[in-house]
Amino acid sequence: MAAVVADTSPLIALHPLGQLSLLQRIFGEIHVPPAVAGELIPGMAELPSWIVVRPLAHPIASEILHASLGAGESEASSLMLEARAELVIVDDRPARRLALNLGLPVVGTAGILLIYYFGKLSRGATKVMRGCSQLWTLNSRRAAPAHSVAAEPRYERSDSASFPEVRPLVDEIIRRGFRLSPAIRERVLVDAGESA
Repeated sequence: MAAVVADTSPLIALHPLGQLSLLQRIFGEIHVPPAVAGELIPGMAELPSWIVVRPLAHPIASEILHASLGAGESEASSLMLEARAELVIVDDRPARRLALNLGLPVVGTAGILLIYYFGKLSRGATKVMRGCSQLWTLNSRRAAPAHSVAAEPRYERSDSASFPEVRPLVDEIIRRGFRLSPAIRERVLVDAGESA
């Protein structure tokens, strides 16, 4: 299995909610570069063993340096290329845009909540990842993707779904200062069947 690489913000968003372990339950291991690990340490006494700190084997590529990213996003972007990441977990808009332009699948914190809600082994999880990647593309480029996300059928919740509602978690991360556009928040709630 190829590596799953994460940037700092999804980890910081999930940790105070007591939901950081969702990532382990879905993916097993998460790979982060040293800069991301350094950004996490002030809020965590130590990193869980399933968060693997993976040093970069090569200097940061010029296309990444020109993307005007922070240290964590730059190293995470380099690691996603080096590791040929299966999935990149990132919320920062410029870093998402870069990953998408490099052809890497992207999901953010809200997408992780949906993936876990539907059950990591369900048919819905793959659809959610594809849908979230399109959502991020829509949000990043401010244009409709070739395949309309709105046309996707609602996802089927598997029997292994692990928590009853997504709305309280989404609302709590927003309350704690996590920036999530109203369009993505609403799409996540619609997909979870929790739209008002």
